[in-house]
Amino acid sequence: SNSHSEIIIPSFLRSFIAAFFFDSFNVPILITTSSEKAEEVFSELKSYFSKTEVFYFPAWENFVYERVSPPKELIGQRMQVLSRLAKNEKIIIVAPFSALMQKIIPVDQNIYLPIELKTGSEMKLEVLIEKLVEG
Repeated sequence: SNSHSEIIIPSFLRSFIAAFFFDSFNVPILITTSSEKAEEVFSELKSYFSKTEVFYFPAWENFVYERVSPPKELIGQRMQVLSRLAKNEKIIIVAPFSALMQKIIPVDQNIYLPIELKTGSEMKLEVLIEKLVEG
């Protein structure tokens, strides 16, 4: 017999329980079975936390063998989450399982940390080139 356990949580309690785990145990990621479910949970969690703490990490909706690039908005969302992780910020990430199965460059490679250039400040060209090559 092939048995497994499944916990079914009513939708009205789902975000409350996720918020409890985040506050109590600092569990930073909530994984769902589909993109639709992840978007639903993301919307619910935003009501429990400030807008800057909850992020949606979307999946690419195309297959590896397709020669289609994902939309720029999707890439931007994923980069924003990875940038926050690279800075060790305390955030909640809601992601469909498929998004976590897609390859990414490891966060510790520092490519997700921006290079800050401010108006009026100076940086030697060699230093900028070095920062770009390192990242």
